[in-house]
Amino acid sequence: MKRKLVLVLVLALLFALTACRSNTENQTEDKTSKAAAESQATSESKAEDSSVAEESTTAETTAEKQDEANKETINIGMTWAIKAVEPTKGGNPWSLTSCGISESVYKQNAKGELVSRFVKELKHVDELNWEITLNEDVKFSDGSAVDAAAFAESLNKVMEENPLSNATAGKIKFTATGDYTLTAETERETKVLNSVLCEWTNIVFKDLGDGNYVFTGPYLIDNLDSGVSLSLKPNQHYPNAEKRSDLLLKAFPDISAMKLAIESDQIDMAFTVSPEVAEMLTQAGVTVKKIDAGYQYFAPVNLKGTLADQKLREAINLGIDREQYIQALGSGRLPTGAIALFQVCQLKKNY
Repeated sequence: MKRKLVLVLVLALLFALTACRSNTENQTEDKTSKAAAESQATSESKAEDSSVAEESTTAETTAEKQDEANKETINIGMTWAIKAVEPTKGGNPWSLTSCGISESVYKQNAKGELVSRFVKELKHVDELNWEITLNEDVKFSDGSAVDAAAFAESLNKVMEENPLSNATAGKIKFTATGDYTLTAETERETKVLNSVLCEWTNIVFKDLGDGNYVFTGPYLIDNLDSGVSLSLKPNQHYPNAEKRSDLLLKAFPDISAMKLAIESDQIDMAFTVSPEVAEMLTQAGVTVKKIDAGYQYFAPVNLKGTLADQKLREAINLGIDREQYIQALGSGRLPTGAIALFQVCQLKKNY
């Protein structure tokens, strides 16, 4: 009986050990399978991540190359090139602003409205005095702030050294009263100081000494070959600098030379061309765009002597075919509003 019991116990123990071993093996196999599956999933995930990273890197590289391509130097042909940068001498302010180097205090937007990057508020105090509040985020191309002191120093220098700036309101005295506030006192009364500060002479600059200046326009001078060429780089302190390319402005002796240069891909743009050349370039497949410059020309006549006769002046007026002038010039519009009224007054009154 004991033998049978021992045998049964031994058999039971063997069965238990066998079952236990089998269960352990199954658990081990499950763990091994699970680990293998996780390992494979991890490998696939890493492969996917690597693929995504490679695709992202490739996309970034392509975008960078595209940006570089977009920022290649643009070569522009002109019939003139600036010779000097002194901002208070003769027509230099006009040339500097035309090339994107400087800015007048006010300018016209596409709607014909006067706007300013510099002036936040302009208040007419009395007949000759104004109060000006400046924006605080405008900088010169060297990164220094266009504060009230810098603004006043610049405009006072213009008023003293360029007599053309005194044409409308006489000399204007600017005085800083705070970091970004100042006053302006005109020599003659004006109701439209913003219009006066829009005149081409009134640009903002800083004199660094030794004939060096910094300005506020979208471009800064990289190299100047007086009267021959001008290399420009984007002003990093002007909005959207990253979207602008380097420029090389080249002077050509005449419009015909520019026409040949753009047809042979020596330049990317020609500014400006005559209506006849514009038509030929259009026919050759070159993109031509017209810009309405909005210039107005007056031709005062000497009313003494022969032209003192009003009937003669009326006859001359009737004999001028203004439509033919527009056709010959290839652009322009007939005078309207104040200009037309001015002409009528000239005709009807014996000045």
